[in-house]
Amino acid sequence: MNVAVVLVIGGTGEVALRLFSVKTLEGLTLGGKLLRPRIWDDLAERHTHGLHKASTGETYLVFDQQKGWTVGANRVSEGRLYFSSVEGIRSRTTGFSFAHQAAPCRIAILGDSFAFGEEVSFDDSWGHHLELALGQKCQVLNFAVPGYGVDQMYLRYMKDVRAWNPDVVIFAFVDADVDRSMSVYAFLLFPHGTMPFPKPRFVLANGQLSIFNNPLPEPEDLFAKASIQELPFITYDRRYNEGEWDRPRWRFLYHFYLFRFLISWYALWESPRGEVSDQAMKSLNQEIFASFLRESSLAQSIPILIYLPSTIDYERPRDYEPIGLNILRSAGLPHADLRPCLRPEPIEGYFMPRGQGTHYSPEGNRQIARCVHEVLIPHLNQRQDASAPRAVTLLNESRAATVAVR
Repeated sequence: MNVAVVLVIGGTGEVALRLFSVKTLEGLTLGGKLLRPRIWDDLAERHTHGLHKASTGETYLVFDQQKGWTVGANRVSEGRLYFSSVEGIRSRTTGFSFAHQAAPCRIAILGDSFAFGEEVSFDDSWGHHLELALGQKCQVLNFAVPGYGVDQMYLRYMKDVRAWNPDVVIFAFVDADVDRSMSVYAFLLFPHGTMPFPKPRFVLANGQLSIFNNPLPEPEDLFAKASIQELPFITYDRRYNEGEWDRPRWRFLYHFYLFRFLISWYALWESPRGEVSDQAMKSLNQEIFASFLRESSLAQSIPILIYLPSTIDYERPRDYEPIGLNILRSAGLPHADLRPCLRPEPIEGYFMPRGQGTHYSPEGNRQIARCVHEVLIPHLNQRQDASAPRAVTLLNESRAATVAVR
């Protein structure tokens, strides 16, 4: 009878779990909580389909062996909202070449989707509004790439931007971008997205930046692995938790939802990993920021670090200091903080409506352009003064020039 009772209770629980579980892109969930484990084969199958689209030229972002992914040349996004130039820079249309445009000066923008102008057209992006505000003074080139971390922005500068010899380089980032520097695989970083790419991973070796996974492996080779545990350098990915993933020897047990329920609430213990700790993240990003300032200054460009606000910045207490800003302030690196730019409240009109997106609305892009213009003008005036020292003087200042733009 005891056995019968156990079987009835177990069977009832199994049926209930199967009825109320929901299949999502991350895996099975119950009440919003993931039922472990996440199945590697399911993820690999989904992203392999995305790779097929990329190979046929149907995607706006393409694999890059050094940066992980980048904007493809002469590409059109699904929905025809984004276009790229022959150089792989966001543009109003395809077939356009920025290099053939004469310009008295050039300004390059580095960043992620917030700098790119995701969810709005080229004409509504803040990079375009910045160029309009400058009149005929400067050409603005938007090298931002959706999904980038601080590390990839730096590589984008070194590999793609520096050769353009821009007068000014704007390094615009949001707080999440410093965390992205600790990832190795985009499909872990964006579990709900369609990013089948590996990404570069810097580490500090004797205080110097070093990439241990360069060149990056082909995405097709990654998804041919039998398990996620076989991926190169997987333990260096901050988003990887071994206890969340399936193990080949346990696959028979994963057919039972009750077993998955139990290991989800009583998760397998995982040892802390120093290479993905908060302190490692701060030290690594600090060196990336400093290296960008140093390298762009040596190339005779004026570097400007700009913190772009996102909605989470206005959900936190006013005295909260974002991690990215804390890193810059602690290191004494010059930067501009644009959080006051979208105040006073309400700030809802500056972001896309809930349910339609998370990025800046057309009005938000216009306001960001005004604030960036305010930061930029003193640097341009300095650049036009032939007797003024170049941006390398920024690194020789004893204390950071921190600007809160209103």
